[in-house]
Amino acid sequence: MAEWTIETTGQYDRDSKYYSKKHPEELTAVLDNLDTYLLLLNACAGPFQATAGFIHNEPDGMKAIDQKGSKSRNKLQQTRLYIYAHHEKQILYLLGIGGKSGQGEDIQRCREFVRLIRTGG
Repeated sequence: MAEWTIETTGQYDRDSKYYSKKHPEELTAVLDNLDTYLLLLNACAGPFQATAGFIHNEPDGMKAIDQKGSKSRNKLQQTRLYIYAHHEKQILYLLGIGGKSGQGEDIQRCREFVRLIRTGG
């Protein structure tokens, strides 16, 4: 079975740049959890079998990876990395990163990108 590949969106690139400057520990935590998720994904039959406490189901088949399990001594701000696993193409899309306060808007923005992926746009 082929390994999953990762593709980023412009929104993810902007968000990760912001988080690297303003919330570097939160970014490190979600990226560490992303690495764990990718290992699970490569070991499982599909994205629905890859589960962990830091993975949350979102609308339209998206998932959110949070900062839980960080080795930081500081209390981290609640952070979500929004992803979409395109099972047929084995591409893991990194859609965006956001905090709890903007969660609704972040999900809506990411859903639009998922719709484009599904329609081939």
